[in-house]
Amino acid sequence: MVHAAMVCQSHYPTDERVRRQAEALVEAGYAVDVISLMKNGGDAKRAEYNGVSIYRIKLGRLRGSKFRYLFEYIYFLIAAGITLFFKNLKKRYQIIHVHNLPNILVFSALVPKLTGAKLVLDMHEIMPEFFMRKYNMSADHWLTRFLKFSEWLSVRLVDHVIVATPFLRNTIIRRSVVPSKCSTILNLPDQHYFKIGKRPADRATASTDPHGVHDPSRFRIIYPGTLNFLHGVDIAIKAIKLLEYEPGLTVELHIYGLGSDVEFNWLKQLVDQLNLRHRVFFHPAVLVEELIEIIHSMDAGIVPKRDGVFIGEAFSGKLFEFAALGIPAIVSRTVGDTYFFDDSMALFFEPENEKDLAGCIIQLARDRSLRQRLAQNSGSVFDKINWNLMRRELCAIYARLLNNQTAAEAAGKIRPLGLSE
Repeated sequence: MVHAAMVCQSHYPTDERVRRQAEALVEAGYAVDVISLMKNGGDAKRAEYNGVSIYRIKLGRLRGSKFRYLFEYIYFLIAAGITLFFKNLKKRYQIIHVHNLPNILVFSALVPKLTGAKLVLDMHEIMPEFFMRKYNMSADHWLTRFLKFSEWLSVRLVDHVIVATPFLRNTIIRRSVVPSKCSTILNLPDQHYFKIGKRPADRATASTDPHGVHDPSRFRIIYPGTLNFLHGVDIAIKAIKLLEYEPGLTVELHIYGLGSDVEFNWLKQLVDQLNLRHRVFFHPAVLVEELIEIIHSMDAGIVPKRDGVFIGEAFSGKLFEFAALGIPAIVSRTVGDTYFFDDSMALFFEPENEKDLAGCIIQLARDRSLRQRLAQNSGSVFDKINWNLMRRELCAIYARLLNNQTAAEAAGKIRPLGLSE
């Protein structure tokens, strides 16, 4: 049996991208260990989940300042490196799959690399642009230059690079890696959990009161995702404030997700300042099995992210999840989220414009036929691209790295449309 390890500075199994890939590899016959963060508040340091062995590192995610980010990155890198070192003595990993941020986390696998393990860097985000956008830094800033150098160095160390979007792949190829060494694995719903194609035919409204009674005046919106400035949750909250006195309509925003203590507290303070505790509700992040049922109970999903450097070219995996589950979506009009979805599949608003967003919410809430049409049309995206294709691509990458040509050819019979060379 091939032993593989994944390293992610996030919580497993709530990090859906890492979970999808780890479980796909278990299904393909790999023994998979995941080294991840321990959730704030604590959970088991050692666990098993759906065939994946989990080893957790205790580290509070405060974030906020650049220096706090640096401290957390270095601490986790060292702790993950020590964990990998001792686990590798026993298991002799053949492949180690490191998920950014940060890119330098690949150096936690340096010793197993020297003993023969193949190394993969999975770039969820493009780190220099992430910090440029988050901290309003220029391309000439010393930290931007350092991050680009660390990206180049990290890419040189690994055997293959996986990226989350075609846009990211273009950028990485332009400055760090040859095309044959880079593949795209999109954040798409796993058909094991999201029964694509079996969507509700009629969603006049999903809202009910606490006793389960249908309430047509209540329109419930869900945001399930990362809680930070770039993802624009504050924009959605401000839009809800504009709708507080909309005649005959009560709009609620339900937020499910994780974020740093700094950014989470900032959003809660905004809700308090706007006196919206009766309209905006925070919930902890949940596993995908529970999230599916929650999304089914909602009337619409929202992707309110900002535009610009880094974030504008990112895909929202949640947009695909809304489409799979048959609920309409209101989405910030960015290059990334208009790559697969058009105006017949989602209701788009101008980025960072809470008035435009509020108008879209009213339009969707009052137009039943529009909700049905968007929900129906959005499902067609899976005729072009789906997780089965991504899973085959992932297994093909592993097979090629391990020189298993037969497995690589079998896994690669169906390949993502124009996403990998």
